[in-house]
Amino acid sequence: MLVTGGITMLSYGLVITDEYAWSSPQVTGPLVSGVALMLAFVLVELRGHSPLLPLSFLGSSRRVIALLAIALAAAGSSIICLLLGLYLQQVRGWTTLHTSLCFVPYAVSLIVMGRIGRRPIERYGAPAVVATGLALSAAGFLHLSGLDPATTYLTGLLPGLVLVPAGVALAFAGATVLAMADVQPRQAGLAGGLMNTFMEIGPTLGVALLMAVAAARSTHVGGVDEAAATTSGYAWAFGAAGLAFALLAVVALATEQPEPVVEPARDETDPEYAWRARAAA
Repeated sequence: MLVTGGITMLSYGLVITDEYAWSSPQVTGPLVSGVALMLAFVLVELRGHSPLLPLSFLGSSRRVIALLAIALAAAGSSIICLLLGLYLQQVRGWTTLHTSLCFVPYAVSLIVMGRIGRRPIERYGAPAVVATGLALSAAGFLHLSGLDPATTYLTGLLPGLVLVPAGVALAFAGATVLAMADVQPRQAGLAGGLMNTFMEIGPTLGVALLMAVAAARSTHVGGVDEAAATTSGYAWAFGAAGLAFALLAVVALATEQPEPVVEPARDETDPEYAWRARAAA
């Protein structure tokens, strides 16, 4: 209840920034309440005899980065579909069918990289694949940050529609292996639940935050050209997403170091066990 309420309040506070100033009680109230509820959740977990989420489970830097990568990748997938869909239909006046067709390369890139994602993990290891995926998505978002009302599809949109899903697929694949690599069998459910939770938190908070960035930029630009102001806001949201992906990629590389691994009590002849241990190396 605490963490759900905290995420809800934070999301609400971010979403309404397009109607109220950041310093207004309508915004600061939900944001402060959300932070307070999240802190209360941490205190409850620290003092509880049977915590829902033992905080020691997040003691591994690899696992934390993997969970953040999952959340960011989920947020990135949501924001690119949302903002480009709005841009193409509301700013450019494209039909629903035309807009849908423009996302075909996105789907193809996502499927292809998802299918071949295991190979680079086996060859280079999950940490390197996560960092590479984040960097690819960062490049795609930063390219889209140059969006304007006259951006062409082939040179302005298509590169982002290929790079972002390719990076997301790699980041998801590597992060999943990384998050589960040294988990004890009795904590497998906890690890899986955390991954699913971060996969939902990413779009919830990420999209709300990026939409707040877009709204703030559009309001700042203002003027009589509504299309230009709206597009500028979308471009800034893409730029912010690109910087977030790039920053996490750098952090993933900077913090990568050998860690003592507690081997699960499983049969080492198990092919799945052997593959997971090899990929995390």
